[in-house]
Amino acid sequence: MPKFVDLLPIFGVSRPNGSYALDVTRKRICHWLGEQLPYQLHTFSLFPYYSELLGVWVASSQLLLVWAVWQRWGWGLSLIGIISLVVIWLEVNGRYTITRLFCTQGYNIILPFPSATQPRQQAILSAHYDSKTELLDQQNRKIFVAYVPLGLLIILGLSIYGLCQSAASAPVQTAVLIIAILHWGMMTGLALNSLLGRFVSPSLGAVDNGGSCAVLLHLAQQFPTLQQTNVTIALFVGEEIWLQGSRAFAANHTFALPTVVLNLEGMGQNGRYYLTTKIGLPLLQELPTDNTLNARVTAVAEAVSGQPVEMLAEVMMTDTFPFLKQGIPATTLGTYDQELKLSGLHRPTDNLSRIHESNLTQAVEILQRFLWHYDQE
Repeated sequence: MPKFVDLLPIFGVSRPNGSYALDVTRKRICHWLGEQLPYQLHTFSLFPYYSELLGVWVASSQLLLVWAVWQRWGWGLSLIGIISLVVIWLEVNGRYTITRLFCTQGYNIILPFPSATQPRQQAILSAHYDSKTELLDQQNRKIFVAYVPLGLLIILGLSIYGLCQSAASAPVQTAVLIIAILHWGMMTGLALNSLLGRFVSPSLGAVDNGGSCAVLLHLAQQFPTLQQTNVTIALFVGEEIWLQGSRAFAANHTFALPTVVLNLEGMGQNGRYYLTTKIGLPLLQELPTDNTLNARVTAVAEAVSGQPVEMLAEVMMTDTFPFLKQGIPATTLGTYDQELKLSGLHRPTDNLSRIHESNLTQAVEILQRFLWHYDQE
């Protein structure tokens, strides 16, 4: 039976991207692996202040839009709106613009298991080892996240309005100004949630996503014998800043064999398991997870845990997204907390007290069985 007491303290510290603590965490993971397990470091350009810089851009550009409406800048209002919209759209799609102002080296920790005697397929098992703190947890911030599609439409609408602003009546101008102010408030709320996260009591990232990393590392120690399946275990960095690590890995990786990706989030909590059905941004970039893969994982998880697996209806943004964009079957497996469900993450309530070692052990067994069954198909 795996013992997690030596691993969990590694993930019981706040480790935001760009921090010294994140570097220490990576080095401690690599030291734990040592010579017992071969690993590789996949390096790429990491933009650690992505959330903060994008937050500054969103808040300031939307405030400038309000000013342009009030001052009747006309075509100037249109230009500001289009530039704002283009930058946001590029950043959301992983085309880094203003967030390139600060750059460092990112390190994905990759454990290859090319041990199949006659490989005909590949499985990637992943989790992320960075953490994040926000003013609001993942549940309370939903009102701002859900507003984003409407917010982008309002920016486009204000841009169009600028072309005919000179002919607008006073009541229309007042109504548009009120809309612009309310819009600025919502977009700034979303920006401040991430922008100020580094200045409040930190999340320790135990649930999101230290427990999942511990599961994968112990699975690597007890890896099943496979005949047809090569496996890669990937600990990604930069997940909390728009999936930068998994995006870089997916872009640089050659998928020579048919591949499936099973990502882990929130392993070790005391509630039942869930699987994601949609990954991405609500209404903007929603991608369905793979039904066949979901069925495979569900069958194994229910057999091991003795409890039904819930299919999560809400859209989640996590490391399966770049793989799904490439057409690779992928899904994410997670657990609930019996009392908090999925709340209390990205906040100090995400700590080691929420992780149960027996449930981590169970998760290792689920992955072992999943790989064995997948290998037999």
